[in-house]
Amino acid sequence: MGITINYKWSLTDLGKLPKLISEVEDICKILKWEFMILDNDWFLPENAAIGDKDDARIIGNPGLKGIGFKPHKNCKWVDLFFDKDRQLLSIQTKCSQLKELSNEKKYIWNSVETQSASVSAHIAVIKLFR
Repeated sequence: MGITINYKWSLTDLGKLPKLISEVEDICKILKWEFMILDNDWFLPENAAIGDKDDARIIGNPGLKGIGFKPHKNCKWVDLFFDKDRQLLSIQTKCSQLKELSNEKKYIWNSVETQSASVSAHIAVIKLFR
C-alpha cells in the first residue's frame, strides 16, 4: 500500500505569497531539506517544458511562483507553486497544460508520495500543511 499526501488549495491574496515562501524556506533550512524557489514573471508568455529524464530541468517560463521542497532523500518533491490566478499547481501539471495548448484551466489535486521516506518526514509535511 502506498502512502501519498494529496493536497490542493488557492491563495486568497497573492500578496501573502512572499511570506509563505520565506516561512517554508526557513523551515527547510532549519530541517536541512533540499528546496527550490521559482519566481517567474506572470506577465511573460508561458512556454515551459521539462527536459529529458537525464536532464529534468525546467526549460522556459512556467509562469509559477513559490517553493518546492524535498523533506527526505527517499521522498518526492512537495510543490507549493502558484500561477497568476492564485491556484496551486505542480511544475509537471503546468508543463502538461502548456504542452496540450489548452486554454481550459484544470486544477487537479497535487500529491507527494512519502511511502519510501521516514515516518517523521511524512508527519512533518502534514504539520507544515496545517
